[in-house]
Amino acid sequence: MAENSLIEWTDHTFNPWHGCFKVSPACDNCYAKAISTKNGHDLWGKDAPRRLLSDANWHKPVLWNKKAGAEGIRRRVFSGSMCDVFEPSSDLDPHRVRLWELIEDTPNLDWLLLTKRPGYILKMMPEGGFTPNVWLGTTVETQDFTGRIKQLLKAPASVHFLSCEPLLGPIDLTQWLSELDWVIAGGETGPNCRPTDPA
Repeated sequence: MAENSLIEWTDHTFNPWHGCFKVSPACDNCYAKAISTKNGHDLWGKDAPRRLLSDANWHKPVLWNKKAGAEGIRRRVFSGSMCDVFEPSSDLDPHRVRLWELIEDTPNLDWLLLTKRPGYILKMMPEGGFTPNVWLGTTVETQDFTGRIKQLLKAPASVHFLSCEPLLGPIDLTQWLSELDWVIAGGETGPNCRPTDPA
């Protein structure tokens, strides 16, 4: 978690846990898996344990919210850079509920929930829906994964966004542009990165 995130489109990152499992080509060179492995944690795969983070970690957004309120400036929080908060695991349900409560308790922060599993959003969202400070996004790396957009748009949110990152091929978003609020596009980093054509 970063006080000032190195990710250029957010102010902070927050992870309720670390770990996930791969679902598509965008995951092939997962930076989060590489970081966890480098730190000696085996957290990737459906049967691998998830690393739950401390209460001190959970308290950080409360401080960010207080500071944002005092400054009168909304801050963005990306959750999660080291997990997928919509991973279909009942073991994670209590931690998801805790996350929804934290989001509700930090109204000066805009929470960017990015998932490669948008079909689970409606099943996992809090009863009554998300508070207005939730932005919902999904990863679309090639045209083959634009079906995720339809699933994303079924879930009500103040902002719907896409992360076309890593952008692994051309994508035509024309039919969804009137419904999407924001599109992030970018390449892949790391020693095995696949090239992205700016065109």
